[in-house]
Amino acid sequence: MVKYNITFAFLFVFCMNFTFAASGYVKIDVNLSPAGSFSAKSKKIKGNAFFKDKKIQATDVEVNTEEFETGIELRDEHFKKRLQSKKYPTAKMTDIEGSNGKGQGTLHLMGKKTKIKFKYKVSKKKNMAKAKFKLNIKEYGIKDVSYMGVGVEDSVSVLVVLPIK
Repeated sequence: MVKYNITFAFLFVFCMNFTFAASGYVKIDVNLSPAGSFSAKSKKIKGNAFFKDKKIQATDVEVNTEEFETGIELRDEHFKKRLQSKKYPTAKMTDIEGSNGKGQGTLHLMGKKTKIKFKYKVSKKKNMAKAKFKLNIKEYGIKDVSYMGVGVEDSVSVLVVLPIK
């Protein structure tokens, strides 16, 4: 049915790796049921991305799970609670590599490691990379999330935008 897509949150932080860049961010889009949606966003990303042998690669990309904001304080609290941000304060993506617009990495979120596949685009003009992937929040133990009759769908979309070093 619907799950709180907060877990995705970090999910979020996957793609290429960069250092607390003002122009970089992670955004998690959460669809609600029966209707509606919201986004959780963090501009605090840590890591480095680079090109090697015509492939984009990154070492470790991290995001603080307590830094996500949805625009509504109560929803922020619920989001962070579902991500268990006190117990798991960071989400991390490792072993990141991509070519020809597709890539993969390992997501470390809420005590679990999951292989993630993503699609990405690079803007050489803007020296930026945008990566997108979906997460199933049930895989992270987030389920039956609802508030006043409105629930969260099981799949969330994660967008990571980072400058390229």
